[in-house]
Amino acid sequence: MSGPDEIATAAFEPPEPGRSAAVLAAVVRRSLRPVLSGVRPGRRAAGIRRIVVAVERLATRLRVPLGTPVAGASMHRIDLGGCGAEWIAAPRAHVSKPAILYFHGGGFIVGGPQTHRRLVSRLSAVCGGAPVLSVEYRQLPHVSVQASVADCVAAYRYLLRRHPPSEIVVAGDSAGGHLALAVAAAARTLDLPQPAGIAVISPWVDLTADRPRHRNVRRDPYVTPSVLAWIGHLHHVRFGPLRTDLCDPDHDMSGLAPTLIQVGGLEILVADAEALAARLAAVAVPCQLQIYPGQMHVFQLFADILPEARRALREFAAFVDERTRSPASESASHDGPDNPDAPAAAEP
Repeated sequence: MSGPDEIATAAFEPPEPGRSAAVLAAVVRRSLRPVLSGVRPGRRAAGIRRIVVAVERLATRLRVPLGTPVAGASMHRIDLGGCGAEWIAAPRAHVSKPAILYFHGGGFIVGGPQTHRRLVSRLSAVCGGAPVLSVEYRQLPHVSVQASVADCVAAYRYLLRRHPPSEIVVAGDSAGGHLALAVAAAARTLDLPQPAGIAVISPWVDLTADRPRHRNVRRDPYVTPSVLAWIGHLHHVRFGPLRTDLCDPDHDMSGLAPTLIQVGGLEILVADAEALAARLAAVAVPCQLQIYPGQMHVFQLFADILPEARRALREFAAFVDERTRSPASESASHDGPDNPDAPAAAEP
């Protein structure tokens, strides 16, 4: 690619949002937005922390909790030294299995493997049973964003000792999307090889942006400028400004691995996705930008009820396949069915 006009979007035809997407967005807007709209700089951190933890617990009360992996998925924990992680693999046989390094979202303050097992195991399923390393990086209010990045770089080093970089895709959602990009950027500085690809979902790229006039401020079902500002305020009080080099629009993005960006059309973070795609294209980094109309922040979490989310996960799998395919496995497909809980072939 040679410029911003060459962002790869032409081949992607976004699905029209169905009724389930509209109902889910309305329910989330009524239940979460009033709570999160009250989160703003100046409120006591401990009280806000309790609110955010309560929101996280709400995720366990869904019909299929977000911490429940797909049927038959294997899981085991490992110690990365500074933090823990969880290997997850769905029971699908495939000739070649890339490895996915995944960083969960949650604004650098909540979430973990336990809130993303459903999503992570689905990613494994649609990627032919590829193992996914879901990292439990340290978070606010205990450590700075730089410490979170360090944990994620350590996880990448761990994976490089077990897989060639041509078999690794680094991925994440929201704050985890920022971390995935930060790991790839750090790899250049540390003379580590780039992964085969980077896949980010609703990435929070510019941690310093002021967003009160964004076109989706009133449409986003639950992410509000006040929430993002409060996270920045909490970090600033404890550790200084919430920022990494990626927040600088002039930071050199050249040399990063080919990147897939998925984002919902209702999000205030759609601006981050669009700006990221333009920055990558401007320095000839191959980039696919996929905007899903009518979808909210990290809608892929709700693939049990949203066909558009299942479509997005298949697009994710196609990207992983394209970036990691070897000549011996070109004839095989990594796409899984819409229902990853369906009976699957045994592991070879």
